[in-house]
Amino acid sequence: MNFVSKRAVFVFALSIGLFLFCLPQAHAAKPIANISDFRGEVLVKTGTALTIVKEIGRPLYAGDMVQTRDAEAQVTFGDGAVMKLSPFTSTMIQERQEKSGWVFKSLKPVRRITCYLGKVWFKSGASDRKNFIQTPT
Repeated sequence: MNFVSKRAVFVFALSIGLFLFCLPQAHAAKPIANISDFRGEVLVKTGTALTIVKEIGRPLYAGDMVQTRDAEAQVTFGDGAVMKLSPFTSTMIQERQEKSGWVFKSLKPVRRITCYLGKVWFKSGASDRKNFIQTPT
């Protein structure tokens, strides 16, 4: 390789590196809810981390799983929606934008609560968000 082609490769690699470096970085996820009340041992699984809830106000993120053992918990969402978990309940909370509409598709905010085991009580909040309570079966 001659000097000109080495220089061109170097400039090209440098420009690609700067382009990738300047791309917008993903922001940390914002909490969608928090544990507003609990009694007993309540576990929260975020990703692969499993933690025991020790205080009221513990934030919950999209995709978090909440599990009560011989316990009860109350989860309050940002729009005022409330979810109560009975003892021995395992749930997952998700919030995201989903396409809706038949011809003219638009993105609408959706909250999905999946109850894997146990009993859940839910009262919707004051937003235009659609709420779905679902089970794996």
